[in-house]
Amino acid sequence: MSKNKVVHADPTEDAVSVAIGGVDYFLAFDLESLAQAEAELNNEGHNVNLLACMPVQTLSTIRPLFAAAVRKYQPKLGYEAAVKLVTPINAQSIAVTLLDAWNSSMPEPEPAEGNAKAAE
Repeated sequence: MSKNKVVHADPTEDAVSVAIGGVDYFLAFDLESLAQAEAELNNEGHNVNLLACMPVQTLSTIRPLFAAAVRKYQPKLGYEAAVKLVTPINAQSIAVTLLDAWNSSMPEPEPAEGNAKAAE
């Protein structure tokens, strides 16, 4: 399993991908995409709470996170199909990729006021 970072035409939108079975699955981890995916999955009858999934990565949390994160770029991949892609063999790699996607979606921290004055 390999991880690839793909830069889109819009430089503000980076996507992280994970290869599973020779297919690259691109993950969207921006707040809007995750909120929309969570709402859609819940409307489809799946009990998904992404905030509860975020702090601890276990098999039971990686599966819905992955299903939500792939939804933007692979909208035809349903929840059941997405969670079946997460296996004991690739779960750790997917968990690391999810963490990479989360970290790459975070804005750069603004310098603390004291640090900005010290740099002048």
